Amino acid sequence: MEYELIFYTDERGNSPIDQFLEALGRTHPVLLQQTRIGIGKLKQRVNHGFPLTKEIGDGLYELRVGGKDIVRMLWFFVAGGRIVLVEAFVKKTTRIPEVTRKRALQRRASYLARHRAV
Repeated sequence: MEYELIFYTDERGNSPIDQFLEALGRTHPVLLQQTRIGIGKLKQRVNHGFPLTKEIGDGLYELRVGGKDIVRMLWFFVAGGRIVLVEAFVKKTTRIPEVTRKRALQRRASYLARHRAV
């Protein structure tokens, strides 16, 4: 069984994940390819756990792919075998910026409030 992957969209239908991937393709095409492979592994339940994924607290997890530049994608589980990707960035430090973490938590809350009946 595969997970259903959902890219978060805001109330206006904008997807920050799609926007990130499009920009990444223009600047780092190899890293984009690695990211797509990592997303595929996440969907197929391949290698969940370190070093591909890591729980970061408050119901959030991190998908990590790359080499020198590392793409980080923050996500959470939803009932019914679904994963919602809410934040993505290229990380060069060991810590997730607090503003990024807060934005991911806000998007998680927004998604859950809008999809509670699903």
